Amino acid sequence: MKIEVVDHVAGAASARGIALVIDVFRAFTVAPHAVAAGASRVMPVGAIEDALAMREIMPNAVLVGERHARRLPGFDAGNSPTEILAVGVRGRPVVHTTHAGTQGLVNATGADEVLTASLVNVSALVRYVRSAIRTRSRSCAWGTRRASAARGRSMCRGAGGRLRRRPDADDGTGTRTPA
Repeated sequence: MKIEVVDHVAGAASARGIALVIDVFRAFTVAPHAVAAGASRVMPVGAIEDALAMREIMPNAVLVGERHARRLPGFDAGNSPTEILAVGVRGRPVVHTTHAGTQGLVNATGADEVLTASLVNVSALVRYVRSAIRTRSRSCAWGTRRASAARGRSMCRGAGGRLRRRPDADDGTGTRTPA
């Protein structure tokens, strides 16, 4: 398996094979929490206007979004698991837009598959990618500053190592990573 690490929109746009879009701090922590809380689905969008238009189509949608860590006007929650849980998402669609992570998802249009990567889903992600028969994957790190993107990359770098190790190797958490 060939793994390439690239950054931001240009990197996402060039992704082929399986694209792992990494946003460990918020966006891809919010989405798994929304699903665990019973959201009927989570729909990432790039533009604020697209999110607002989705509410016109689906009046019960929960709008979750931020730009530069600030909740967007007219949205139900910012990019925070605590906020979305307080709003209540059970049985409702969540429309999610951020200035970083969701931009990677919507711009990775050349990839065969686009997956989110964060600390809360990294074990499941590793199991899934290992089970997929692919020869190439690309991970795209996100963050508001280079330091933030670098922290995100390094925090998920262990996942890349797990993908390359034999399936029954210790995953670094003291447990064995199943194939």
